[in-house]
Amino acid sequence: PRGPTEALYNAMVWLDDILGLTSGILEKDCFLQFIMKTAEKISSSLADTFRLRFYSENGGLQLQLDVQVIIKAFTKYSRRVESQFDKLLDLCTILTLPGPKLKSLASALTSVTGGVGSFLQANVTDSAALPERQAAAAMLEAIGVIETPVEAVQSIIALRLDALVAGDKQAAVRVTEEETLHSDDEID
Repeated sequence: PRGPTEALYNAMVWLDDILGLTSGILEKDCFLQFIMKTAEKISSSLADTFRLRFYSENGGLQLQLDVQVIIKAFTKYSRRVESQFDKLLDLCTILTLPGPKLKSLASALTSVTGGVGSFLQANVTDSAALPERQAAAAMLEAIGVIETPVEAVQSIIALRLDALVAGDKQAAVRVTEEETLHSDDEID
Protein backbone atom coordinates (compact mmCIF):
# COMPACT_ATOMS: atom_id res chain seq x y z
CA PRO A 1 0.00 0.00 0.00
CA ARG A 2 1.13 3.55 -0.70
CA GLY A 3 0.30 7.09 0.32
CA PRO A 4 -2.47 7.53 2.91
CA THR A 5 -3.14 3.80 2.96
CA GLU A 6 0.47 3.14 3.92
CA ALA A 7 0.18 5.65 6.75
CA LEU A 8 -2.89 3.85 8.05
CA TYR A 9 -1.02 0.57 8.10
CA ASN A 10 1.81 2.27 9.98
CA ALA A 11 -0.73 3.45 12.53
CA MET A 12 -1.67 -0.17 13.17
CA VAL A 13 1.77 -0.80 14.67
CA TRP A 14 0.55 0.34 18.09
CA LEU A 15 -2.02 -2.46 18.08
CA ASP A 16 0.78 -5.03 17.86
CA ASP A 17 2.39 -3.63 21.01
CA ILE A 18 -0.81 -3.70 23.03
CA LEU A 19 -1.99 -7.10 21.86
CA GLY A 20 1.46 -8.42 22.68
CA LEU A 21 0.64 -7.79 26.33
CA THR A 22 -2.34 -10.15 26.10
CA SER A 23 -0.66 -13.19 24.59
CA GLY A 24 0.15 -14.56 28.04
CA ILE A 25 -3.22 -13.62 29.50
CA LEU A 26 -5.70 -15.22 27.13
CA GLU A 27 -5.71 -18.87 26.11
CA LYS A 28 -4.25 -19.39 22.67
CA ASP A 29 -7.47 -20.07 20.74
CA CYS A 30 -9.26 -17.20 22.45
CA PHE A 31 -6.34 -14.84 21.82
CA LEU A 32 -6.14 -15.68 18.12
CA GLN A 33 -9.84 -15.03 17.66
CA PHE A 34 -9.64 -11.84 19.64
CA ILE A 35 -6.65 -10.41 17.79
CA MET A 36 -8.28 -11.06 14.42
CA LYS A 37 -11.56 -9.40 15.38
CA THR A 38 -9.83 -6.54 17.16
CA ALA A 39 -7.44 -5.86 14.30
CA GLU A 40 -10.34 -5.76 11.87
CA LYS A 41 -12.34 -3.37 14.04
CA ILE A 42 -9.45 -1.04 14.83
CA SER A 43 -8.24 -1.04 11.24
CA SER A 44 -11.67 0.08 10.09
CA SER A 45 -11.85 2.67 12.85
CA LEU A 46 -8.45 4.14 12.01
CA ALA A 47 -9.26 4.20 8.32
CA ASP A 48 -12.50 6.07 8.95
CA THR A 49 -10.83 8.45 11.37
CA PHE A 50 -7.92 9.44 9.20
CA ARG A 51 -10.10 9.59 6.11
CA LEU A 52 -11.92 12.37 7.93
CA ARG A 53 -8.49 13.84 8.80
CA PHE A 54 -7.42 13.86 12.42
CA TYR A 55 -8.93 17.30 13.10
CA SER A 56 -12.47 15.99 12.48
CA GLU A 57 -14.44 15.91 15.71
CA ASN A 58 -16.69 13.06 14.55
CA GLY A 59 -13.69 10.98 13.55
CA GLY A 60 -12.04 11.58 16.89
CA LEU A 61 -15.16 10.64 18.81
CA GLN A 62 -15.59 7.41 16.85
CA LEU A 63 -11.99 6.35 17.45
CA GLN A 64 -12.31 7.19 21.13
CA LEU A 65 -15.47 5.10 21.48
CA ASP A 66 -13.94 2.16 19.61
CA VAL A 67 -10.85 2.17 21.81
CA GLN A 68 -13.00 2.36 24.94
CA VAL A 69 -14.78 -0.81 23.83
CA ILE A 70 -11.44 -2.59 23.64
CA ILE A 71 -10.39 -1.24 27.04
CA LYS A 72 -13.54 -2.68 28.63
CA ALA A 73 -12.91 -6.04 26.98
CA PHE A 74 -9.50 -6.22 28.64
CA THR A 75 -10.26 -4.72 32.04
CA LYS A 76 -11.28 -8.02 33.64
CA TYR A 77 -8.02 -9.64 32.51
CA SER A 78 -5.33 -7.17 33.44
CA ARG A 79 -5.03 -3.75 35.05
CA ARG A 80 -1.71 -3.35 33.27
CA VAL A 81 -3.34 -3.75 29.87
CA GLU A 82 -6.06 -1.30 30.88
CA SER A 83 -3.40 1.23 31.82
CA GLN A 84 -1.69 0.83 28.46
CA PHE A 85 -4.98 1.36 26.65
CA ASP A 86 -5.75 4.42 28.76
CA LYS A 87 -2.50 5.98 27.57
CA LEU A 88 -3.23 5.11 23.97
CA LEU A 89 -6.75 6.46 24.35
CA ASP A 90 -5.28 9.79 25.44
CA LEU A 91 -2.94 9.77 22.47
CA CYS A 92 -5.65 8.79 19.97
CA THR A 93 -7.99 11.40 21.38
CA ILE A 94 -5.59 14.32 21.14
CA LEU A 95 -4.51 13.36 17.64
CA THR A 96 -8.12 13.37 16.46
CA LEU A 97 -9.18 16.65 18.05
CA PRO A 98 -10.27 19.54 15.84
CA GLY A 99 -7.66 22.26 15.40
CA PRO A 100 -9.13 24.77 17.89
CA LYS A 101 -9.17 22.20 20.68
CA LEU A 102 -5.45 21.50 20.30
CA LYS A 103 -4.54 24.75 22.06
CA SER A 104 -4.51 23.14 25.50
CA LEU A 105 -2.36 20.30 24.20
CA ALA A 106 0.18 22.73 22.78
CA SER A 107 0.43 24.21 26.25
CA ALA A 108 0.74 20.79 27.86
CA LEU A 109 3.66 19.90 25.61
CA THR A 110 5.73 22.69 27.16
CA SER A 111 4.48 22.18 30.72
CA VAL A 112 6.26 20.31 33.50
CA THR A 113 3.04 19.64 35.38
CA GLY A 114 2.38 16.32 33.64
CA GLY A 115 -0.68 15.02 31.86
CA VAL A 116 -0.88 14.17 28.19
CA GLY A 117 1.99 16.48 27.29
CA SER A 118 4.43 14.69 29.58
CA PHE A 119 3.24 11.31 28.30
CA LEU A 120 4.06 12.31 24.74
CA GLN A 121 7.38 13.84 25.72
CA ALA A 122 8.44 10.84 27.78
CA ASN A 123 7.45 8.22 25.28
CA VAL A 124 8.92 9.72 22.14
CA THR A 125 12.27 10.40 23.84
CA ASP A 126 12.72 7.65 26.44
CA SER A 127 13.91 4.38 24.93
CA ALA A 128 13.11 2.61 28.20
CA ALA A 129 9.40 2.95 27.44
CA LEU A 130 9.67 1.20 24.09
CA PRO A 131 6.08 -0.08 23.52
CA GLU A 132 4.55 3.31 24.34
CA ARG A 133 7.21 5.09 22.28
CA GLN A 134 6.49 2.83 19.31
CA ALA A 135 2.78 3.48 19.69
CA ALA A 136 3.31 7.24 19.78
CA ALA A 137 5.65 7.09 16.80
CA ALA A 138 3.15 5.06 14.78
CA MET A 139 0.35 7.51 15.46
CA LEU A 140 2.64 10.42 14.61
CA GLU A 141 3.49 8.73 11.32
CA ALA A 142 -0.21 8.49 10.57
CA ILE A 143 -0.65 12.26 10.83
CA GLY A 144 2.31 13.08 8.65
CA VAL A 145 5.43 12.94 10.82
CA ILE A 146 7.00 10.13 8.86
CA GLU A 147 10.61 8.89 8.93
CA THR A 148 11.56 11.65 11.33
CA PRO A 149 14.31 11.31 13.98
CA VAL A 150 12.91 10.97 17.49
CA GLU A 151 14.74 14.12 18.58
CA ALA A 152 12.80 16.20 16.04
CA VAL A 153 9.34 14.85 16.80
CA GLN A 154 8.48 17.12 19.72
CA SER A 155 9.33 20.37 17.92
CA ILE A 156 7.37 19.23 14.88
CA ILE A 157 4.34 18.48 17.05
CA ALA A 158 4.48 21.93 18.60
CA LEU A 159 4.80 23.65 15.22
CA ARG A 160 1.99 21.57 13.70
CA LEU A 161 -0.26 22.36 16.64
CA ASP A 162 0.44 26.08 16.35
CA ALA A 163 -0.54 25.97 12.68
CA LEU A 164 -3.64 23.87 13.32
CA VAL A 165 -4.80 26.04 16.20
CA ALA A 166 -4.52 28.98 13.82
CA GLY A 167 -6.72 27.04 11.40
CA ASP A 168 -4.04 26.87 8.70
CA LYS A 169 -4.01 23.20 7.70
CA GLN A 170 -1.72 23.82 4.73
CA ALA A 171 0.80 25.50 7.02
CA ALA A 172 0.74 22.44 9.26
CA VAL A 173 1.60 20.27 6.28
CA ARG A 174 4.38 22.63 5.21
CA VAL A 175 5.83 22.63 8.72
CA THR A 176 6.08 18.85 8.67
CA GLU A 177 7.66 18.79 5.22
CA GLU A 178 10.18 21.50 6.05
CA GLU A 179 11.14 20.02 9.41
CA THR A 180 11.51 16.54 7.91
CA LEU A 181 13.74 17.85 5.14
CA HIS A 182 15.78 19.78 7.69
CA SER A 183 16.16 16.66 9.82
CA ASP A 184 17.26 14.67 6.78
CA ASP A 185 19.90 17.31 6.05
CA GLU A 186 21.23 16.98 9.58
CA ILE A 187 21.50 13.23 9.23
CA ASP A 188 23.40 13.52 5.96
